[in-house]
Amino acid sequence: MLKFKTLKLETEFQCNIHSKLRALIYAVSGFVGYKFNKNIVVTHLVRTQAEQDKIYGNHRNPAVSLKYKQAPWMSRHQFIPCEASDLRIVGFTHEELNAILGFLNHNGYAILERDHLHCQLT
Repeated sequence: MLKFKTLKLETEFQCNIHSKLRALIYAVSGFVGYKFNKNIVVTHLVRTQAEQDKIYGNHRNPAVSLKYKQAPWMSRHQFIPCEASDLRIVGFTHEELNAILGFLNHNGYAILERDHLHCQLT
């Protein structure tokens, strides 16, 4: 089942994201529900420039922060319509996360971050 961290995210999901990303998130939600009987929780979609600057300008890795300050990049979260999503990973085993990554990378693009799973259109 697909869930959202906030009501704002649920609204963004219906109105402000690319239809292919929406389909990918529905598909991975179905995969996770069928395979593991668990929910997918969307924790982030649309990002403003100020949010991007805060995340990467003050990144926990000083090298990333310096690189961003020298040459800022745009996130797929900032595209209109949005082309990226972050998904909660708490409650999944290592094996489950690998299966989810495999599913997403077969149908899109995903990387496992420290505290979330980032997926985007290719």
